[in-house]
Amino acid sequence: MDYLSQNMQKIGMAPQLKEQLISWQIQSPVSVRVKNGNEIEMQYKGVSLYHAQQPIAVAAAEIQRLKGDAKQDLVIYFGLGFGIHAEFLKKRFDAPLLVFEPSLDILKTTLSLRPLPIDGITIETSMGRLAELVDTTLENSDRRLVVAVHSHYRELFPLQVERFEFVVQQAVNSLLIRHNTLQRGSRWAKFEITNLLDTVRLPPFIALKKYCSGVPGIFVGAGPSLAKNVALLHQMKGSSVIVAASTALRTLDSAGIQPDVAMIIESNDCAYQFRDLRFLDQLVLALTPYSNPENFKLPVKQKLSVLNHPTPTHDWMMRAYGNVDAVITAASVALVAFAALYQIGCNPIIAVGMDLAFTGNETHVKGADSSAINIRFNDAKNELEYIVRDADTDYIQTISKQINRTFKSGDILRTREAYRCRGFGDNENVYSDLVFNSYRAWLEGAADTWASDRTLINATEGGARIHGFEEMAFSEVIKKYATAAYPISDWLNAIVKDHVPFDVAPLKRVIHNELLLIQNVYKLARRSRTCASNGISLIQANRLNKAQKELDRLATLEKELGALTRETRMLNQISQKAATAIRLKRHEDRNDDPVIQTMNSLRRSMQLFAQIKSGCEEAIVIFEQALKMLNAPD
Repeated sequence: MDYLSQNMQKIGMAPQLKEQLISWQIQSPVSVRVKNGNEIEMQYKGVSLYHAQQPIAVAAAEIQRLKGDAKQDLVIYFGLGFGIHAEFLKKRFDAPLLVFEPSLDILKTTLSLRPLPIDGITIETSMGRLAELVDTTLENSDRRLVVAVHSHYRELFPLQVERFEFVVQQAVNSLLIRHNTLQRGSRWAKFEITNLLDTVRLPPFIALKKYCSGVPGIFVGAGPSLAKNVALLHQMKGSSVIVAASTALRTLDSAGIQPDVAMIIESNDCAYQFRDLRFLDQLVLALTPYSNPENFKLPVKQKLSVLNHPTPTHDWMMRAYGNVDAVITAASVALVAFAALYQIGCNPIIAVGMDLAFTGNETHVKGADSSAINIRFNDAKNELEYIVRDADTDYIQTISKQINRTFKSGDILRTREAYRCRGFGDNENVYSDLVFNSYRAWLEGAADTWASDRTLINATEGGARIHGFEEMAFSEVIKKYATAAYPISDWLNAIVKDHVPFDVAPLKRVIHNELLLIQNVYKLARRSRTCASNGISLIQANRLNKAQKELDRLATLEKELGALTRETRMLNQISQKAATAIRLKRHEDRNDDPVIQTMNSLRRSMQLFAQIKSGCEEAIVIFEQALKMLNAPD
């Protein structure tokens, strides 16, 4: 077996990367020379990848200087080179090692020349898959992370290093954002139950896939640059499926543009966004299961359901009805619109009004509810100050109620760290923030992974550059893609006419079975907490043999409890914020004395079991309400 095959067997790689490497023809040869049996010289495109004098010793010293103790949750390194740095990273850190290598030429050369003594590491070349690996590895960890770049790679791959650092940082930031939004878990759970009948009875947006394969799709955000091209959107009517975020509707209405579909995912009551719309009674509105139930009451022409995954509702419907198509869940309505257009087969998919940055110091296009805020940059603090422009708007009033604070025009609503990013057309003087960056990273990850089979176009003409999207003026989009007429209104009418609502009986059985499961989880959590408490008491009484038996019993209960909780996304959604917060404090329990360490661990487990019990109690009430609703006559 050749070295390439041997190394690919012992190194973690995505299947797609293995296939790519096997067929890859090296385009820029890599020069490798071993001197004196143990010194390495490696060059690529005229750049030496190792120090000219004592390269191995210098590489070892570089790794030794990295900050952080040996115990980490993840180590990420940019640049495999000849694998020297990776070898020292394996010795330096007790952690999963993820190496990103931007060059397939270097990667194939290195894997082909010798057996690498770095078994168990993971190598990646895709930024999108890199972000996914960071997310899954750190999801339930303390997020102790070391990130470093091979020094010589900065000269070779400056733009890739810049994006690598953004992708890794944003993957971590997205975890933090997700953790912070978990406090809405109970709210979302209640909404999904309240909206359950609407979700199973309304025609699904995804039914459009019967008609839309290869049809251009446009997703319209409410970014400041929407004003540039909103008047031109009518030239794509009938030539594309236009899906607009609800936040952009007032701007579209002012320009006389009615989108084919408006979309809303917001857990707040957003009726004010639809107030006085001239096309309201002709509007087709697509809603997700976790949207505020008040949004389902809007007096529009037709409502469609947008089933998302992974969500509890999708789990239930899959169990009840078999394979049910769904759209990937995202944090922004415009991103869900993008995912929905992808799912129905649109190609190309075109972004308009997706600034994801503060063009002209604006947060959103004028007319959008969030345009009640503008931005001021505080250079001394590298902060963005969000200034209330109009305190009397519904948007500001809604925020005021949420945080119990009254604002007046000119007040600073909040501050966030400023991020400077590369802009549309390579303008580097664009400011963004943590949230917009997370949306951009999501789109870039999609472009690099599951949406890589589509032509993706950014026709925003402002804001931040979205890697993986071709930049194009909207006038050019019109010239290239306004070439065919499609009866989109007829398609929408047809999916409504042909829709047969699901029978609720199978769904009722699924809900009942999950209720029984949660009741069982409650009993196990209560027994586990008692067992942990008994273990503490026995250790304190120095009855260590009996304590060990209790710990063994606890281990069995925890294994059973873990298996059951993985089967109920709803319970996890309700209790995940508190449970994650408890898990993330595990490093505070560490102690050199094993007895004290065990006691600390048991106390932390007791907190976790108490939280699971509390979540079960809440979920049981919700599920009982769901069964009552499903049993009620129409």
